[in-house]
Formats: sequence, C-alpha cells, structure tokens
Amino acid sequence: MHCNMKLKIFPLAIVLFITFLFILTSCSYGDKNSIEEKLQKVLDDGISKYDVRGVSAAVIFPDQKVWKGVSGTSYDTVSMKSDMLFAIGSITKNIVATLTLKLAEEGMLSLDDPLSKWLPRYLYVDNTITIRQLLNHTSGIYMFWDNQEIWDD
Repeated sequence: MHCNMKLKIFPLAIVLFITFLFILTSCSYGDKNSIEEKLQKVLDDGISKYDVRGVSAAVIFPDQKVWKGVSGTSYDTVSMKSDMLFAIGSITKNIVATLTLKLAEEGMLSLDDPLSKWLPRYLYVDNTITIRQLLNHTSGIYMFWDNQEIWDD
C-alpha cells in the first residue's frame, strides 16, 4: 500500500471509530434502527470527505446483534460488500496491543512474561524476549516473511 493511501485511510479509520463510539453512546439502546442509519451515514459521508474508494465496518451490540455497513466501491465499479476481505496492514498492531494490555490489566499475563511462556515453540527466539519488548518493537526479532523455513513448519 502506498504511503499516500495510508495517510488517507488512517484519519478515516480514527474518525469512523470515534464517530461510532459517539453514536453508540449518545443513542438509546432501544433505538437500534436509528443507530444503524446513523452508522451508515457516517460511512457514506466518510468516503466523500476523506476521498477513499470504499469502506466497511461492523458493530457488535450488547445483545450480540451484529450490524455490518459498507459504502463505495472495492475496485473498478464493484460495489463494496460486507464479506469482502481487506489487507489491513499495520492496524492490527493497535488491536493486538490493546487486547494484550487488557489481559495484563486483568492479571491474565504480565508484560514482563517471556515470549516462551506463551509461545513455547516459537523458533529462533531466545527466552529473554518479553511481551513488553514485542509491544514496543525492541525484541530484536527479525523480519521473517522471506524465511521459507518458518512457512514450512
């Protein structure tokens, strides 16, 4: 993904997330149709405002009902669909970090636990690397994508 595209998508993702939180907390829960309409409007307005081709989002309500919304096009003139896959790139780092910190807050793990405690078969990693080092990118683990041995295992 080109840097310019990342610069367009990141602000949209942040704005959509904050807007979704605002909508969900400002509407009464019984007014679900209104919430869903507002969420869809955020998507529709967002693609124009941030000049992106298409967007997809989902919200899980407290009763486990799932709302899925899409807006725009995927490629050429193909309309977005809620089951399309995205290359979401580095955004997963934020998700993993948030969930890891939540687990630490709940006492289920420590940021100073060695990686080997949770992934004992992780190849080529010494047992002094901690979860904290993984989160702040100081573990020294090399980029392994091109190492075929990893993928063959």
